[in-house]
Amino acid sequence: MAVKALKVFPRAARFDGETDSYERPIPGLPMLLIYTITDDLVEVIGVFHTSRNPKTKHRTGL
Repeated sequence: MAVKALKVFPRAARFDGETDSYERPIPGLPMLLIYTITDDLVEVIGVFHTSRNPKTKHRTGL
């Protein structure tokens, strides 16, 4: 369901202006899907468990 909604409405999510990424909750799970949009490409850059420290959400080099 979340993937279908992402395909149809990719911008219907919380936009993070600092990282130019979108955050969409995954229904039924304590997780956020973090992704970017360029032209007609949606690139998933991470899946974040909401019980983790939010400061680590956009950390690179994992």
